[in-house]
Amino acid sequence: MLGLLRPCLRGSDPEVTELWRAHMCGVCVTLRDRHGQWARATLNTDAIAASVLLEAQQPISDRRNRAGRCAFRGMRPAQVVGVDSLSVRLGATTSLALAAAKAADEVGESAANLSGHTRMRASVARGVAGPLRRHAGRDETVGAALDTTLIVDRIAGQASIEQRSVELDEIVAETERACADVFAATAELAGRPDNRARLAVIGAAFGRCGHLVDAVADLSSDRATGAYNLIDATGVSIDELRHECRRLHRVITEEVARLWLRDDRLVRAMLIGGLRHSISDAFADVTPSAGERRPRDEKRVLVALGAAMCALAPRQSAADGSEDGWCKSFVKDCCGDCCCDCSDCCDCADCCDCS
Repeated sequence: MLGLLRPCLRGSDPEVTELWRAHMCGVCVTLRDRHGQWARATLNTDAIAASVLLEAQQPISDRRNRAGRCAFRGMRPAQVVGVDSLSVRLGATTSLALAAAKAADEVGESAANLSGHTRMRASVARGVAGPLRRHAGRDETVGAALDTTLIVDRIAGQASIEQRSVELDEIVAETERACADVFAATAELAGRPDNRARLAVIGAAFGRCGHLVDAVADLSSDRATGAYNLIDATGVSIDELRHECRRLHRVITEEVARLWLRDDRLVRAMLIGGLRHSISDAFADVTPSAGERRPRDEKRVLVALGAAMCALAPRQSAADGSEDGWCKSFVKDCCGDCCCDCSDCCDCADCCDCS
C-alpha cells in the first residue's frame, strides 16, 4: 500500500510533529529490539497510525525513552515511545504483517503474470515471506487482539481476486477488511470497546482509499511495465475514483469526530489532514479522461495565469463579506470551515483544510 500518511505533518504545529516522531522512531526501535536490525526495513508509515490510535485512546500517555542519534533525524537524539508500550508493539507487528502480505502478494502476482517486476524480485519475495509472517505473529499480547495470519492471508490472496474479478468492490474488499481489523484492534488493546465499531469503519474507509490512491499513483508505471492496475482492469474513471476518495475522507472525518480520544491532535493530522494531502497529491497531475499524468509545466502555467489574473482583477467581497474576493474563488480556495460538499462544487480537498 502507498504510504498515505507521509504528508501528515504538512502545516502541523511542532508538538504534533514531536508526537509523530515519537511514534515513528518508537516503532522503528521496537522493530530493532524485538525482531532484529533487518526488521527496521519493514517500517511502514501507515502502520504507525495503529500506534498513534492506540495511545490516543489510553487514559495516559505512553512512557518515553531516549533514543540515540540517527541519520534520519539529522544525527539528533529523540524522546520516543518505549519499546514495551503496546502502541509501538502494535505498530511493529502491523509493519511486519503488511511486509509479509506484500511479499506473498508479489509471489502471487508473479505466478499469475500480473506483476511487471522481474523474476528475481519474486524470488526474493518468496524467500522473505515466511520469516516475515513468523515475526509478525511473535507478539502474543498483540496477537490476542489482532490475527496477523488472517491479515496476511487476506492481502496475499489479492492476486487471485485480481485475476478473476473486474468488480471494484470485490478487488478492494480484502484490503478494507484487513485495515478494519487493525484499526479495531487498537480499541481492544486500549480498553475502549465503545470505539471498536467506529474504528472498524474508519479502517475500512482508510484501506479502500489507500488501495484506490495507490492505483492512481502507480498507473503510469504499471502501464509502462505491463503490471496489473485496477483502473484499467475495471474501467473505472479517474473522476469516479476522485469522488470516491473524497467520500471516504468525509466518512473518516465524521467518524473520527465521534471517537473517544484523550488527545486527538495527531490522529486528526494523520487521518484527516494527511489523508487529504495524499488524495490531493495523487490526483493533482492526472487528467480525468485518459488517466495520464499532466505535464508539470502545464500546471505551472495555470498557476502563473491564476496569479496574474488575481493581480489584475478588481477586489470583490466574498459571500460572507470578507475581503477574500474574486481571486480566492478563482483558485477555489475555501480554507477554514468548509461551507459545502467539496466534491460537488470545487476542488476544495486539493487546496484547503476542510475537515
